[in-house]
Amino acid sequence: MNKLILWLSGILALQLVIAVSLKGEVWQPDTSDISQTIFDFDSNQIDKIDIKDGEQTLSLVKSSGQWVLPDYHQSPVDQNKLNEVKDKLLSLQSGWPVATTQASHQRFEVAENSFQRHVKLFSKEQVLGEVYLGTSPGFRQVHYRLPDQESVYTGELNVYDFPVGQEAWMDKKLLAVKTIEQIQGADFTLSKEQEDWSFSAVNQTQEHINSELDKDKAQELVNAFSKLNVTKISEKKPTAKGVELAVVENGKTYHYRFVEENEDYFVSRDDKPHMFNISKYEYEKFAGAQYQELAKQVEQPESEAKTNTESNS
Repeated sequence: MNKLILWLSGILALQLVIAVSLKGEVWQPDTSDISQTIFDFDSNQIDKIDIKDGEQTLSLVKSSGQWVLPDYHQSPVDQNKLNEVKDKLLSLQSGWPVATTQASHQRFEVAENSFQRHVKLFSKEQVLGEVYLGTSPGFRQVHYRLPDQESVYTGELNVYDFPVGQEAWMDKKLLAVKTIEQIQGADFTLSKEQEDWSFSAVNQTQEHINSELDKDKAQELVNAFSKLNVTKISEKKPTAKGVELAVVENGKTYHYRFVEENEDYFVSRDDKPHMFNISKYEYEKFAGAQYQELAKQVEQPESEAKTNTESNS
């Protein structure tokens, strides 16, 4: 009797092992063999990208080796943002679809007449590839569909990586200068000498003689120019004179004008045809650029101070 019970128990255990094994094969298939990138071309082939949200279309175009916004005064595109988006698109891989019927396209918002984004990639006016982006199943994920397929997939993308606002793609640092050799203000000149900065005043007085450059403030001004960030092309043309500064970079001089008018803040540069909006925070980095703000008083020896006092009297 005991042998029979042990024998039946063994058979039962074997059946359980087989059942678990079969269940695993049914519900946990290996998808590694079916995953593949959906686009099979190189990013360097792309010379135009159209992004549509159902109401408007934004175009990014490569012209003379530079990406620009043709409908936004040929403004340069933020190259880092563009490269990141292209890399994400060309890295999209298909796997097991989340849906395979045409009826699901509306539900996931990847239909031809109902989508969150329709992205088209071109090369010499020929369409290289296109994709519909829809709803998000999770953090940094999106449902997508290729136009010639019924299947809907999930990819590591975000719809918000594809804005249709022109200013969202504009290079916000198009006025920044990196290799600064000199900064000229209304009453000062700041010049680079090897790894240090020299300082001089226009119409030098005794007060100027008794002061020297505050190196920290000088570096702050230099950093402000190297990180200058605009927000968009301004629709207004302020009339106030503002603060005028000249910057020499690699032997070329750029003339800047920073303006505050009616609680709006602007900047222009002589080599650009437009005025740009900037934040108040950005404006204030340049508004105080004058000798007295960049200088600090030098303590004189008592004997020298007495001599200066006597000569002045």
